[in-house]
Amino acid sequence: MRLRKTKKIFVYFVVSVLGSTVAAFAYEPALAQTSMTSSHASNVQQRVVSSLPRLPQGRRTVLGGRIYEVDPVNDQFKLKIPGGQKVTIFYDARTHFFQDGAKRSVLALHPASHASIETTLDGSRIFAVSVHLLSQAPEGEVHGQVISYNPASGTLKMRSNLTDSTITLQVPQHVFIAAMGQLKSQSATTELAPGSLVEVAFQPGSHGHGIVTRIDLLAYPGARFVFQGKVSFINTNSGRLTVVDAADQNSYQITFTPQQFPAAGSLHEGSNVKVVAVFNGSSYVAQSVSTW
Repeated sequence: MRLRKTKKIFVYFVVSVLGSTVAAFAYEPALAQTSMTSSHASNVQQRVVSSLPRLPQGRRTVLGGRIYEVDPVNDQFKLKIPGGQKVTIFYDARTHFFQDGAKRSVLALHPASHASIETTLDGSRIFAVSVHLLSQAPEGEVHGQVISYNPASGTLKMRSNLTDSTITLQVPQHVFIAAMGQLKSQSATTELAPGSLVEVAFQPGSHGHGIVTRIDLLAYPGARFVFQGKVSFINTNSGRLTVVDAADQNSYQITFTPQQFPAAGSLHEGSNVKVVAVFNGSSYVAQSVSTW
């Protein structure tokens, strides 16, 4: 009787040990599979990003406003900017997403009342370098050309270089207009004449118009500039030249009359050049072109 009981206990013990061993072996592949799945997803994400071209190296502009009409199929959304602009912005795996400063995935992208988008031009499309969803209204920036400015009412109308659309802003009396770059060393006017190039920072206003907080004056009709740097583009037939200025590393598109400047015929991409130009309200016009 005692022998049978001992055998029965031994059988239960063996079955229990075998069951635990089988369960352990079944659990370990599951863990390995989960780890492999996570690692695979990460690798796929890395391959997707690495297969995309590098981000455009052009000027970065911060746009603030309200996100609406998110389209995850075509990887795009629309942004309404204070002042009336409505723009379509594209994104992909290179875009970074944040919510009140915390990094998020693309799944966090949704219609939002307050958003700040760091953008750049990718060909003719506006591309989102980073998307910041915010609890409070953001500050935006616009770089472009003055259409009109009424100091009495404080109404500023300008054309955005990024979207080529008109934006209307309100300039409070206390806002200072600062001459920037080469204008600092000149007795430059700080009036916002039509055609002037400006960079403006603004916050959303209560009546749909952005309230200006800063105005940087970059150029005005009649202002004289000296650009010294490397040629990044030249077409002697059309009289167009782009110089990357060594002082600020910005690119400046300059027009010139080929017959007036024989030295331009020897220029090519990478050449060191010095150009004295006058801004006429639509472009920089060369007054002299020389190599160095």
